Amino acid sequence: EARGGRESGGGGFVETSGKRVFEIGAAPDVGAANGRAGTWTIDPNNITIQDNAGAHVQIDDTGDPWVSQDDGAVVDATLLVTALNLGTAVHIQTQAAGADMEDGDILVQDAIAWNSAGGLTLEAHNDIFINAAVANAGAGNLDLIADSDGNAAGNVEIGADITLAGSLTASGFDIVNDASAAAAGNVT
Repeated sequence: EARGGRESGGGGFVETSGKRVFEIGAAPDVGAANGRAGTWTIDPNNITIQDNAGAHVQIDDTGDPWVSQDDGAVVDATLLVTALNLGTAVHIQTQAAGADMEDGDILVQDAIAWNSAGGLTLEAHNDIFINAAVANAGAGNLDLIADSDGNAAGNVEIGADITLAGSLTASGFDIVNDASAAAAGNVT
C-alpha cells in the first residue's frame, strides 16, 4: 500500500513491472482519507482484461528491467474493479516486444463496472479493443490512448457500450465507434 495520511496528503504511486516473473494477487491500496487517490500502473505487452483470470497478471520480462516483455498478459476484471472502487487511478500501458513480438494491444474482453472517482487510463502502443461494456456511475474518467508511439497504426475500436458519469477521452490514429459511448462529462 502507498496511502495518504489520515489527516491530509494524496495517495501514492505503484508501478507493476518486473525483470523476470511476478504475479499480482491483490489490488494495491493507494487511497487517501483526505486527499486525492494515488495511481497504479501496469505495463506489459498485449494485455486482455477478463473475468476469472486467476486474479493475477503474470509477466515474464527477460529484457530491459524497466520495460515489461510478457506475451499474452491478463488482468482479472474483478481485481481491476476493486482497485478502481478504492478511488485508485489505474493506468494500463502496453509495449511492443516479447518473444512473439506482440503489437502492444489492449483488449477489454469482459465488462468493467465501477462506482467511484477512480479513473481508468488504457494506453496502447498499438490498438485498443472495447469488446465488453465499460461503466462508471462515479466521477472517474475513462481515457483511451491508442497509437502511443505515434506511428499512425494504432486505433480505438469501440464495439460495446461505454456509460460514464465522468468524461470519456479517446485518441489514436482512428476512432471506430460501433456502439454507444455516453458520458455525463465531456466526450472527446
